[in-house]
Amino acid sequence: MALKSIHELSPLEQGGRVARGGFIYQDHVGAHYCLDMIVEEEIDEIWLEKQDDITLFRKQSNKVVVEFVQVKHNTEKGSRWSLPDFCRRESDKLGTSIAEKLLMNDRCTEDTLFQIAASYSLKKDDLGCLTLKRESLERQFAGENLKELINQLEDRLPGVTSPKGNGWEYLVKNCYWKKFPGDVKSIRSINILRFEDLLNSMGYSCNIDQRKQMYDNFLGLVRDASTEDLNERPDAFKINRIRLQNWLKEEADLLYSLGRLSKLSEKMRDANIPDDIIRSANYMRVKYKNDRMTTTYVSQENYTDLENEIEFFLHDALTKLSSGKLQLSGMEFYDYCLDGVKRISGTFSLKNAKFVGVGYMYDITNRCMHKFHVA
Repeated sequence: MALKSIHELSPLEQGGRVARGGFIYQDHVGAHYCLDMIVEEEIDEIWLEKQDDITLFRKQSNKVVVEFVQVKHNTEKGSRWSLPDFCRRESDKLGTSIAEKLLMNDRCTEDTLFQIAASYSLKKDDLGCLTLKRESLERQFAGENLKELINQLEDRLPGVTSPKGNGWEYLVKNCYWKKFPGDVKSIRSINILRFEDLLNSMGYSCNIDQRKQMYDNFLGLVRDASTEDLNERPDAFKINRIRLQNWLKEEADLLYSLGRLSKLSEKMRDANIPDDIIRSANYMRVKYKNDRMTTTYVSQENYTDLENEIEFFLHDALTKLSSGKLQLSGMEFYDYCLDGVKRISGTFSLKNAKFVGVGYMYDITNRCMHKFHVA
């Protein structure tokens, strides 16, 4: 039977996409590879829950190489992976071991690679050579260990070959076992730090809350690609590098321009204040903070006096709103606060006093010391 391209083949297994509601760990592993794709030109496209858990499309020597990734995260396993684990069949059924499932992916016209992404390490004495990167010198010097592993696989799973006719020597030569952190919290933390470095390289500085929110949005993109109904969106499982880079830049621009990453924005949205006003408020708050730290034309004492007056006014106003003495909608209370702050600021003989006053109102709102809506 003639071989087909990976793009024409039906998946060997269909169940993973449907029954993956609890695969949170795998989503973070998928996000890891998507971060790789953004910075590594070799990876051009990633498929999620299609031919395998994760499928990487690499460009090597002017041709496409397909790498099949199986994610192994079993919180109940409690021990390192061993050769028997690698070869164990389900109910002794042919083709159901981890090793066989990997090798059976070698069925397309494209060249193939294999990878295990595991939260547990493996026993060094039988599978350890797979943890050496495929092109490394260490891997080249591990020839005897590789031969021994090939022999062990042939003894345990004799006569198994891929649809392309390749056997255990081909699998061992092209398989890499990658150790990931053992729990969701750890892999999430590592991914968030990588995500921050990526944003910084793009010119976006961010605090911890900002990078967490942006990473969660990024993770949502991965989760959607893994779970969306392919009957409605046949290509939903695909994420390519250009699309991901464009998405990341657009998302960063949007989040920063609208200030969606700040507490100020949340509180203003709670009060049904329009996005254009929120965008301006975030700009004023940031500019106020910068001026507050660097300005030389206003003394610290004058700043403090103005800020104290504004704090008292806003505290009094919010108390009246909470007690019902003020019956105002969110937008009406925002106008009330803005007018009051401008009025107070106008009584101070400071350069840009109203800008300073309003910027301070936005800053203390961002620090959860004020709000424009009471539920």
